[in-house]
Amino acid sequence: MLGLRKKYGDARLEAACRKAISIGDPSYRTVKGILVAGTEADPEPETGDAGASSFLHGPECLFATAIPTQIPGDVREDQGHGDADAEEADR
Repeated sequence: MLGLRKKYGDARLEAACRKAISIGDPSYRTVKGILVAGTEADPEPETGDAGASSFLHGPECLFATAIPTQIPGDVREDQGHGDADAEEADR
């Protein structure tokens, strides 16, 4: 580890060690790999909504393009689904 300290400095080595510990593998190989890749620094947290509002719509838009429930000429139109009186009339 001391060789890594000389090559990368105290701050980067400390950050790499913290990251290696947080991922559950604080080995020399992992710490060195983190330093070589330059991924020891935590990424800056994103601010804002990341464009989420462009995907939000009101309930009126949810089924605006849905297929109509009855298609003209559909044979199922004449069947009284769920209507007890219509079922009695068919018998």
